[in-house]
Amino acid sequence: MTVARFGECADCHRDAHLGQLARAVGGTGCDSCHSVEGFFPVLYPTERHQGSDFPLDGAHLAVPCNSCHQRVEVATLADQGSAWVPRRGIPDSAEVTQFRFASQACVDCHVDPHLEESRYPPEDQSECTDCHDVDSWRLVSFDHRTTEFPLVGRHAKVACRDCHSLAGAIGEPQSVRFEESPLTCSGCHKDPHAGQLSAVGAQPGCDRCHTADGWHETLFVHNRDSSYRLEGAHSRVPCGSCHREREVDGTSFVQYKSIPTACEACHASGVAELKSREG
Repeated sequence: MTVARFGECADCHRDAHLGQLARAVGGTGCDSCHSVEGFFPVLYPTERHQGSDFPLDGAHLAVPCNSCHQRVEVATLADQGSAWVPRRGIPDSAEVTQFRFASQACVDCHVDPHLEESRYPPEDQSECTDCHDVDSWRLVSFDHRTTEFPLVGRHAKVACRDCHSLAGAIGEPQSVRFEESPLTCSGCHKDPHAGQLSAVGAQPGCDRCHTADGWHETLFVHNRDSSYRLEGAHSRVPCGSCHREREVDGTSFVQYKSIPTACEACHASGVAELKSREG
């Protein structure tokens, strides 16, 4: 005669977790999480989770349990290579709350907003924690000096999104652009000189006159960088007296090229008076 066993929960109750917790810390005893008063609420405090393979830190502490431990089909766990779920007699469509995960990488739960562009350089499979903290994804700690474009001067005060804008067509996944961000001045700034200071077919060398500390204090030395030397009283003439604002095809700019250098071009009345005296 077969004697019925009633010493273990599993003698009467089917394992609702399909063996996933067989190797959990503390053993397989159902009473480590449940009581005979009912299966809910679950007796699994946060402190116990800290002893698992995935301690809850930062913002993860505020995430509801079922946001990570969702109901999935048995076939899904099998596809993930789970060795804890017995398949015999259990249809693939059967659902079970997932407790075991093949990977604990950030991208397994979070959609990568960078679409893999954040791996810089490409051969470096960097982790999300290289730039982000679990307290908040918005608190970014990234050393821009490790890139091709160190942030100096006023660039250090520019908001990240001003350069790394959202990319992607409407209706497609949006990502923050990193790899294709421009590295030249003209990639972000409009040329206020209307191409006067660039060679034919070339990009203007803004750093010949300007620095990242500010556009208004220039490195331009008229007697060194120009074919027209400022001598005598000319050295005291304000720049705007010769380099005046013009408008061509609706575009306003200060004229630097094709400035006349003959005396009468600027001093017409004075030259005419001198000539009349000489005559």
